[in-house]
Amino acid sequence: MNAVLGIGGFDLARALEYKPTFLEPEYPFEWAGAFELGAWQLLTGLQEGPDPSIEVVICEAQSGDELDPLKAAERVFTLFSTCRYGG
Repeated sequence: MNAVLGIGGFDLARALEYKPTFLEPEYPFEWAGAFELGAWQLLTGLQEGPDPSIEVVICEAQSGDELDPLKAAERVFTLFSTCRYGG
């Protein structure tokens, strides 16, 4: 058992030294934001950049989102993944 489990294949201290953000969540998107929009109001004014494509997920805020942005980010991540990958 020690030959399999004791090989030192993973070392958290080494992982954190290599990448200090190792334990922080990673999302498949570069940016997320919250905007208050009225009925049928569109968000405009996107800037041009090196990547001419953009994927957008728009969802209604749930109560408590402003108090727990990490919870909101996880919910949006799930929506984004479902829309993009059909999960």
